[in-house]
Amino acid sequence: MATQVKAPAPKTKKTTTAKKPVAKKSAPKVVVKDLAKGYNKFKSFEGKEYTGMQVGRSHHWQYDAGDWKETKITPDLWEISYAVTKRRKGHAPENSGAKVGTGYQWYILANQKVVKLNADDYTTEMSGLKFKLAHKRAGKEKWNISAATQRKHLIQFLNEIINQLQIEPITFEFDYQDVHYKGEALPVLATCGEDGTCSEFEITLNDENMGIIKHMKSGWKMDRMDKKMIKLIGEQLEI
Repeated sequence: MATQVKAPAPKTKKTTTAKKPVAKKSAPKVVVKDLAKGYNKFKSFEGKEYTGMQVGRSHHWQYDAGDWKETKITPDLWEISYAVTKRRKGHAPENSGAKVGTGYQWYILANQKVVKLNADDYTTEMSGLKFKLAHKRAGKEKWNISAATQRKHLIQFLNEIINQLQIEPITFEFDYQDVHYKGEALPVLATCGEDGTCSEFEITLNDENMGIIKHMKSGWKMDRMDKKMIKLIGEQLEI
């Protein structure tokens, strides 16, 4: 009798589900902001184009021991010469500001207060304005404008200061720490808008020039002045 042999069952192939390829995360792109472009790009102020640091921003410098020389010309007029290295408080952002070798010429109009401490030493404070006459780009031999044009711009600046001095100042009085103060606030015309609102004033208290007070988003600010005194002066200007 024939023996029946079952045919082996066909082998089934194991099916595997293909895994989806995992996308490799690419490293985030590092965008290096060219701060020099922002410094050198054209900006607008009261309809006039300019380059450099934006209006409203500030620098803070610290000066090395400098060399100041002065010669008396008349009873009230002195010729001065001053040379020193000034250093930024903190550090400039990388690639920001003017290039190394850039030059500037400034005209400084300031109030200097000194107090004699002893036979050889005086304290010294200065506050006021400085006006850019000319600049020279790094690698260039010539200044951006001629000496004649510099004088023309300086005359215009000084005429504006004369107009500023001829304005009737804001007067006020207040008491602070048992002292009665009589004050004057002279607006810095360059900070006044078309509506007549000014953000900076030159302050005099009891016939002594105290410097410039300015109104910012955080309130009134003034260098080297007691905060409570600054607040009192600011309140007088807002009356």
